[in-house]
Amino acid sequence: MRFILPVSKTMRVVRAVRLSFMLFAVAAGAVLCVGAAPPTGVPSAAMPLIFAHRGASGERPEHTMGAYRLALEQGADFVEPDLRMTKDGVFIALHDVSLNRTTDIALHPEFESRAKRDLKGGKFWVPGDFTLAEIRTLRCIQGTAGRSKEFDGREPIPTLGEVVGLVRGWNRERGAQAGVVPELRGGAEAFIDFVHEQRLEEAGAPPIYLQSFEAGTLRKVREVLKFPAALLLAKQPDAATLGDARTYCTAVAVSKGACIAEDSAGWIKEAVALGLQVIAWTFEDARFDKARFASSQEEMECAFRNGVAAVFTDYPATAVKARLAVFPR
Repeated sequence: MRFILPVSKTMRVVRAVRLSFMLFAVAAGAVLCVGAAPPTGVPSAAMPLIFAHRGASGERPEHTMGAYRLALEQGADFVEPDLRMTKDGVFIALHDVSLNRTTDIALHPEFESRAKRDLKGGKFWVPGDFTLAEIRTLRCIQGTAGRSKEFDGREPIPTLGEVVGLVRGWNRERGAQAGVVPELRGGAEAFIDFVHEQRLEEAGAPPIYLQSFEAGTLRKVREVLKFPAALLLAKQPDAATLGDARTYCTAVAVSKGACIAEDSAGWIKEAVALGLQVIAWTFEDARFDKARFASSQEEMECAFRNGVAAVFTDYPATAVKARLAVFPR
């Protein structure tokens, strides 16, 4: 460390370090823990984590309180809110750059004048053009084809504060240690302010695990906040990428194909040897490699055996089954 921390900050760093160092290696066909204490929220020292991708988004409209609550009920260790910001500077849980796919904004004539046009002339609405009060008038819908629309129109888009509050209450009521894994898209300073306002570095707060495709954003946030953090990558990282990532991250989160290939265990071991966790994204029940696996559960079992420290999934219940298949209690 470059300076001596006061006691309160020291405890926060210890807590972050506990969350950072669950490392796995593959040996003789079994996954062995080779790091220090596992991340807070992990069921036991030998088990990887389950990150609920936008909540239990396979069964509820994504990024709704219902999706997050169901994910916790199904056994997720962390819930994931993608972050966008409203016109008045409030973080909301929303993945897309527009409100079209996952809300009913097209049914709101009062917002017709806010529509922008894409290159094909199609209309779209950007969350940053709306205040939180206006966002509250919208209702979430299922935005992925083939999934149930039974719960459409029931819930508004939640704020990041509400997601944190849900997890905080869940932990308090059940003596649990569930966490939040927000995906950052810029807004480093605003996010740091949010963490301080919510006192998320203090003992008893929900564990936080950062993630972003933006190396610059992660660097800025990690200069101030010592939460574990994953650089998101669309393909298997090379040695240079891993070497750079280790200077400001504790993990790389990689598209699942790079984590379930027949030779994936090798590069995952190399990442672990550098002090990096490997996280795989995103597993869906209806979308899996049918040439090699009978189900998405089998894909996740493969990823666990290859040494990943966590998986993102739209179906936490399936991930729990996969984890128990590889790590029976």
